[in-house]
Amino acid sequence: MSHAFHSRLLDPVMGELATCLAPLEFRPPALPVVANLTGDLAGPDTYDARYWCEHARNPVRFLSGSRRLAALDVDLCLEIGPDRTLINLLRVGGTQPAENLVSSLRRGKADRTGMLTAARTLYERGQDLDWRCVHALDAYAGRGVAADAPRYPFGGQRHWPQGATAITAPARGAAEDATAPPWGTELRSPALRGRVFRTERSSVYPPHLTDHRLFGTVSVPGASQTATVLSALGGDGAPVTLKDLHFPRALVLREGERYELQITDIEQEHGTRTVGVASLVDEEQGRWQEHLAARVVGAALPDGADPMRNGADPTRNGAGPDPDGADMPRSRAVRDAFIAEADRHLAGDDFYRHLRSLGYHLGPSFRWIRDMWIHGNQALVRYAEPRDMNEPAARYEIHPGLLDSCLQSTVGFAVGLGDQDRVGEETSLAIPFAADRLAFPGRPVSGRELWGHVRAEREESNRTGLSQVSSADLRLFDDEGTIVLAVDGFRFRRAPRELLQRSLRERVRHAYEWRWSERATASPAQLAQAARGRSVTVLGTGPVARALHRAFERLGHQLSVSGGQEEHGPDTDLIVDARFCAGTAPVGARGALAAVVELARSLRVTPAHVPYVVVGDTGGAGEAGTAPLHEALRGMLASLSAEERERRLLPVGLSGAGDADLLALELSRSLADGITETRLEIDCGTVKAARLSPYSRDADRAGSDGAPIRQGAALITGGLGALGLSAARILARQGTTCVTLVGRSDPGPAAREVIDELTANGIRVTVVRGDVTDPEFCRAAVARAGEHVPLRTVLHLAGTTVDRAFEQLTEEDFEEVFAAKAYGAVHLAEALRGHHLNAFVLFSSASSVLGSAGQANYAAANGFLDGLAASLRASGVPATSVNWGPWIPAFAGGLAASSAAVQAAERVGIRPLTDSEAGELLRLAMTSTAPRLVAVSIDRKRYAEQLAGHPRVALFRGAGPAPSGRTAAARPRGWLQEPLHGLTADVREQRLVETVREMAGAVLGDGSAIADDVGFGDLGLDSIMVIDLRTRLSHALGVDLAATVALDHPTVTRLSRYVADLVFPADPAAAERSQECADPVGDAPEDAAVGATEPEDTASLSFEELVRAVAADVRAQKTERS
Repeated sequence: MSHAFHSRLLDPVMGELATCLAPLEFRPPALPVVANLTGDLAGPDTYDARYWCEHARNPVRFLSGSRRLAALDVDLCLEIGPDRTLINLLRVGGTQPAENLVSSLRRGKADRTGMLTAARTLYERGQDLDWRCVHALDAYAGRGVAADAPRYPFGGQRHWPQGATAITAPARGAAEDATAPPWGTELRSPALRGRVFRTERSSVYPPHLTDHRLFGTVSVPGASQTATVLSALGGDGAPVTLKDLHFPRALVLREGERYELQITDIEQEHGTRTVGVASLVDEEQGRWQEHLAARVVGAALPDGADPMRNGADPTRNGAGPDPDGADMPRSRAVRDAFIAEADRHLAGDDFYRHLRSLGYHLGPSFRWIRDMWIHGNQALVRYAEPRDMNEPAARYEIHPGLLDSCLQSTVGFAVGLGDQDRVGEETSLAIPFAADRLAFPGRPVSGRELWGHVRAEREESNRTGLSQVSSADLRLFDDEGTIVLAVDGFRFRRAPRELLQRSLRERVRHAYEWRWSERATASPAQLAQAARGRSVTVLGTGPVARALHRAFERLGHQLSVSGGQEEHGPDTDLIVDARFCAGTAPVGARGALAAVVELARSLRVTPAHVPYVVVGDTGGAGEAGTAPLHEALRGMLASLSAEERERRLLPVGLSGAGDADLLALELSRSLADGITETRLEIDCGTVKAARLSPYSRDADRAGSDGAPIRQGAALITGGLGALGLSAARILARQGTTCVTLVGRSDPGPAAREVIDELTANGIRVTVVRGDVTDPEFCRAAVARAGEHVPLRTVLHLAGTTVDRAFEQLTEEDFEEVFAAKAYGAVHLAEALRGHHLNAFVLFSSASSVLGSAGQANYAAANGFLDGLAASLRASGVPATSVNWGPWIPAFAGGLAASSAAVQAAERVGIRPLTDSEAGELLRLAMTSTAPRLVAVSIDRKRYAEQLAGHPRVALFRGAGPAPSGRTAAARPRGWLQEPLHGLTADVREQRLVETVREMAGAVLGDGSAIADDVGFGDLGLDSIMVIDLRTRLSHALGVDLAATVALDHPTVTRLSRYVADLVFPADPAAAERSQECADPVGDAPEDAAVGATEPEDTASLSFEELVRAVAADVRAQKTERS
């Protein structure tokens, strides 16, 4: 087109256009059509020659039309045109979500690709397409026609079923292909750079799995995954050697569950050969869970080498001295001597009776140990194939039960004479975690007796005894001395009962977390008419308040300034309170209380119909000192909005005065359309709305991965109340052996009953009377709690309520509620400085999120805890605030126990939690890396129905599992090497420290929490997270690092120096400290942690993402200069 439509430039042709249209016949629309000129549905006579002339010349009512489409429940909009112009207008107008918008063509993309992409999207969204027309396009373009050809390499087989006269049960353990081996059939595709085997797993296939149950639930052991890999790779009898073998997550199989399993043997681009085992957890989302990962290295034995000669262990390939040497009992004479000198003998039946009492329910397939002789740090084991196995051992190169029994032998050091009849079932079990190296040079030979040798590194015995062995080297050989299997550096980890019984397809119920949904911003043109002449009052005198004043004036509003205590007239259209932004707000618990009281006074003199916006800082942590203040204000606003439903109260987080124009524009849109959100954040030109989504941040990482929790003492403030006593019982079930209960009075009958119960179960219980508002008492209580064993867990439950209508609350009411809950938390945090905690859990309330009528002061105090947890987490303390919904303990009351409270909650779809449900949520809070968790049993549909029309409904809008992020690395392997080579030693080391710190922060999900000289375990990185850190660092440097490198060098500084020495050995500075870094740390953390994705290369970003990234960089540079 040479001239712009809908403008005066078309005037010269209007007469000719009318002449051309006059003879045409126009019919009524066969389908509903929204007319552009009216913005409404076209009638039978709407379309005629005059209409189309006016359509060409006059402006169109596109926004009105888009709103009409939304009112018609149109759920898909397809743009017919050369780009995304119209659907972008729909997105900006906010009438359709982005997922409902489809373009037929797109600038820069091939037309055919764009059209087929649109056709695919239409089909996926349920549209019926005429595929003959789709394929006709290819035929017209000379691409040929569709042919009937196989699209997948199926293996054809004939099956001849036998007739049967009666219905019989399916064969036990039958797979999709009964003739396929347990490692499956090999898939073939030109897209693969290696081999892929596909099979399945269920509680009955392969048959041996039904014999491996932990606490009664089928679990695929690491030995089964390993034996499957060894059989797949060494099916021709060839030796196999794996390095850096580790097991990220066990596959739990509930009855009736089936998982597709794939074994990948891939030659990576950089030359490393890797093997992995993964199961398909979610077919629709394509989510896989890795169960085994390792590197495949060269042959375990030189060709023709005899593993029996000279007593040496040839599987070591010359890697240092042979630890076995001549004293390894491979000859009969040496074995007899070992048996004669053994400290004790353990029969196989006694050993398995001990394991069963702990919770290992092993059937015949996993009971190969016949005898065990223990002498110091070594053990000699005799194996024999069990009778009544449900699967032939010959199906594997090494049977999973035999391999598992080899690993079981490590547990023998923890079993004393007679112990097997005195232990009880545990709350957690030791499961395989990692091995430095596994070599499989030989094969078990029928008729030859099998023996094993274990050399263990032992630690101090704990209550369970199962973590006595920190690592072990194991050998399996036959009676002629031929080595079958060699494992070096084998390690266990502990996994809690609930994890070992939880399906991978089952998430922790009733757990929610904050997420942010990006909103389309309004343009000034769209709001020009609605934004003029409104009466806006801005409170505050700081930089943000002044910037907002100017921004509203530029939009044509009438501005006034107020100190906050004056009454506002009924003609006021909007109040924006900017008194509490960073730099102008008070800090500390008393400062937060003062701000809450000040805001409460301002709200009381504000008419209920006037929208009230409170501006604070962005992010959960915000400024280190202001996060508790801002969350306290937001908590009170949430409660008041529930109490006075006609009020429209909106807390907004603002990154700084630079975003004032965007905030003014967003609030102007709210003046036109009404406030529809409960919380907004504006940062770097992006507007985001708060959402509560089912908790998934740590679903496959911290806590839920079963990382070991350091055993120690627990301190519970408010411990003599109903919830405190329930929490004590939960901690005892999870393995805590020493609990200190803090209360202001002596234990009552209910408390005494629970204390007696805990004491009878071997738990040391101490009761300390005092007031947590006293800093000296808090220090004394912390010292008392750690007298016998180190203090590891602190739960802060102390608090009280003074419930009144908002208008009746006094300053003393706020003070009383803040005292124990807020002041007590601050004093407790101060007293805990220097303590290496597993968890510091602050018991907050859902009232600060969902609101609760009559509890504005209580919600403010709980909001303070939410912000305090964020600030503590940012400073390196493993603090988490839990916004508990109603929770009624089984044996006593609690704040939610009254029938009135239960009925009030159930009216809006909220049900009280049980002790069992709360226990799982508390475990998640204690192991999570997130600073905040919302724990509430809620019927979201009923909640939305009961609160229809209220902004609080938006909290759960679109609630669902979080989308999985990109998993592929955006940068090429070795991207860090080149920039490091050109730097001096000092600068290079600093760059490495910065990179490792950034990676650790990304894995942890909180970069501000990383301190260079604090152990990864103390920072919150668990065992799976440090492996993730290793993977990122290995990719960046282009070198293979051990899976446990971050366990062996467990701080940012030590890990950086280690990799510097490894990658740049000629560096003189590195040479000077080579001895310092040569030896790994002896006591690697048991619960090291991580979780986010690597920074993306700009080539993979969309235009919008690139703009946001540049804006963030510019802002960061400004911050550094300031």
